[in-house]
Amino acid sequence: MNNSYGIKSPSPIGVLSTFSGACTFGFDELHGISNINKLFFDLLSSRYNSSFKYHGNESNYPFQLSNLQIDCLNQGMDKSRVLIPAGVFQGSFKSVNPANVKGMYRSVDWIDWFIYVVPTLLASLFDDRKIRDAILALTRACALSLQWVVTKDELEEIKT
Repeated sequence: MNNSYGIKSPSPIGVLSTFSGACTFGFDELHGISNINKLFFDLLSSRYNSSFKYHGNESNYPFQLSNLQIDCLNQGMDKSRVLIPAGVFQGSFKSVNPANVKGMYRSVDWIDWFIYVVPTLLASLFDDRKIRDAILALTRACALSLQWVVTKDELEEIKT
């Protein structure tokens, strides 16, 4: 199989039982989980979310954060910067500005923000325990999903 595309032989992925055609290559955990993280960020930034359904009724929105809470999150991120090992958050997420954050960060930055910043700094900003627990469960599921090996118990935790 020698052609102008440089393909010399069939891909070994094609013989796997999980292979379901070209769509198999369209998803990877990096971009899939970062998209979950971006959707979560949309929950927090209702003012900049075009599909937000609580316009005019923001006080009833369970994920509403005040400007003061966003400032506290930014301060916490800035203060923790000296404790972050070199290479992590390098050049990204110095502060959260919902107006322009969507296009500025790479998928890996979204994941780092979600599995490190959200459970340690952001979840505690919510008074409702159910919201905190849901946020922590989602961040944990994403973190477990990114591991090289997932145990049966961890798989059940992810499903839950």
